[in-house]
Amino acid sequence: MTPGWRPPLITPLRPYPLSYPFLTCRLLCGSWWTAWTDPQKQHTWRACTDSVLATDEPLSVLIPSLRNPIDPVITPEPRWQGPVPDWQGIPCDIGRVELWLPDRDPFALRSFSLLILLPERDPPQWLPYILLGVQFLTEHEAAVSLQCGSGGSRGELTIP
Repeated sequence: MTPGWRPPLITPLRPYPLSYPFLTCRLLCGSWWTAWTDPQKQHTWRACTDSVLATDEPLSVLIPSLRNPIDPVITPEPRWQGPVPDWQGIPCDIGRVELWLPDRDPFALRSFSLLILLPERDPPQWLPYILLGVQFLTEHEAAVSLQCGSGGSRGELTIP
């Protein structure tokens, strides 16, 4: 075995719980976030929430209604050049957070850096999920396997 090699992460994707009048393939995955445990920001822990694989979003998105209770550790992204895009017409900041994804087993986690849009306010209609956009998939060379149909959807997210 090559030194430093590790097997690829395989995260199960499960059905999105909302129904639509048309067939759609939206999938959730369990996710954990390095978050502050105290107002002094001296200690961290992993806060758990579900994320939606959002292949229609160029960047990942964390709205205030989820960001505030989780209180993730957000670091600046010094490599970002130019203006930060709006999201659904809402001005945003941008930063990086540490995302932890389950590896086949919900208790085996692997961490990833995630570039994320931070909207100033929630959109008029929002769902309680963090959106994992295409940039995350590209940056981490992820492969997505989906099985979608009228009987439900499922899949896997594989990251080398």
